[in-house]
Amino acid sequence: MQIMQDDPASALCAAAGSGDLSQVKRLIDNGVDPNKGDYDRRTALHLAAAEGNDKVCLFRLYVGLFRVYVHILFLVYVSLGLSSSRYTICAGVCGLF
Repeated sequence: MQIMQDDPASALCAAAGSGDLSQVKRLIDNGVDPNKGDYDRRTALHLAAAEGNDKVCLFRLYVGLFRVYVHILFLVYVSLGLSSSRYTICAGVCGLF
């Protein structure tokens, strides 16, 4: 797919706008940043919501909330002086680094 190589954010936005949840999942799993916008700075969530694609919206929100949870978990571990090895494993699994 040529658009994926040239502009992965636009490919993700196009998939979200058309309601192609499997393509949205595939692109995010392959490292496309779901917070990046297309040529008009609209994000995948914006386009999915505008087109009424509820499943894509819910999936995108879930991905975002899971990452926020992992960051909060890390901050709690650090503030309590606990080992951050669990954070490292979890963050690696969900692609934070």
